[in-house]
Amino acid sequence: MDIEFANPLIKKLKDIDWTDYTKDIEDEKEGKTIVNSLKRKPYYEPHALVKIESEEDFLNVISNAFEELRHYVEDQRWIEPFWNDGDSSKPNSPTPKRETKIQPTLKVFFEKQLDQTGVHVVREPHEGTGVLDFKFLITINGKRHVLCLEFKLAHNNNLKHGLTTQLPSYLKANRYGPGIFFVMWFKDEKGEYFEKPINKTKSEMIKYLEKKVKELNEKEGYKIESVLIDASIKPSASKS
Repeated sequence: MDIEFANPLIKKLKDIDWTDYTKDIEDEKEGKTIVNSLKRKPYYEPHALVKIESEEDFLNVISNAFEELRHYVEDQRWIEPFWNDGDSSKPNSPTPKRETKIQPTLKVFFEKQLDQTGVHVVREPHEGTGVLDFKFLITINGKRHVLCLEFKLAHNNNLKHGLTTQLPSYLKANRYGPGIFFVMWFKDEKGEYFEKPINKTKSEMIKYLEKKVKELNEKEGYKIESVLIDASIKPSASKS
């Protein structure tokens, strides 16, 4: 071994702060545990194998993955992974998790939904203009296809910035490919468990997103779609 080369390298490795790396590994493990728990639910249905031969197929399988997520979260009430622990019978408890704590679960979910399709899911790639939340990639007949996804909680104060500035900058960096602005909603109808955003109802938020996306697409030539999934706490059917 070349001691003169090895010693400085060892010193640099020792000086590295591995905290963030270790945290990312732990979050990834937690995400896998959460998604594996979903697979044990009686309502879980394995996705059908789809062959991707065109960009349309590529976009369709991603759209289908979102519809599966919507089904589990909104219809089957698989919302626990997105809330901090607490007593759901008490106001203001529990609270929604931060975006960075939800992202690992989303990444594993999309990976499971898209495995065997050839689609790769990359979390937080650096795009030169910032850090994108997710990127979906596939190569079809030698051509690389990319979809950029920006994820925000509905009560995030930077939601508008994420839609009108962040996502467009990432799309420009990827030659104006398709993009998804994904919003997760936590405010229940009466605001008993969570009351933010205080200035919009869910229907108003959906209309706002659709309007902004339409403006961006028409004025700038983007191919953006908005997706909102409701992870709010709802009363059981027997109590409603």
